[in-house]
Amino acid sequence: MTVLKVQGLSKVYGSEKNSAATWALENINFEVDQGEFLGV
Repeated sequence: MTVLKVQGLSKVYGSEKNSAATWALENINFEVDQGEFLGV
C-alpha cells in the first residue's frame, strides 16, 4: 500500500536576478510503501 507518492518534484537554487541556477532535484518521482523508510 502506497502511503506517499511524489511525481515531478524539482528544486532550483538561485535568484531571479542571477541567471545562474543550481538544480538540486529535477523531475524526481518516487513512492513509499507502508513499512518502508525514507531519508532525505
